[in-house]
Amino acid sequence: MQNLGIDPIAELANYLNVPASYLSLFAGLLVAALLLLILLKGAALWRSARNGQKVWFWVFVFINTLGILEIIYLLVVKAKKCSHDNGGKCECC
Repeated sequence: MQNLGIDPIAELANYLNVPASYLSLFAGLLVAALLLLILLKGAALWRSARNGQKVWFWVFVFINTLGILEIIYLLVVKAKKCSHDNGGKCECC
């Protein structure tokens, strides 16, 4: 593709009537938010699978709530604790 001297970022910024630096800031914030959502979804899926909560697992797989449901689940539902004590190493957990 030949460069015709057209800057798509500058054109978009001009169209939206905002400085081009705002678009770069927005792109960075968007990437950070997406990474946070992926981490939250992964943590919620992992905890629900470890606790044997199949319904919660499938809710997290199929319903996207922008991290709200995942945050609530991670704050409310605690990880399962072992009922026996063998130095932190057990087969069941």
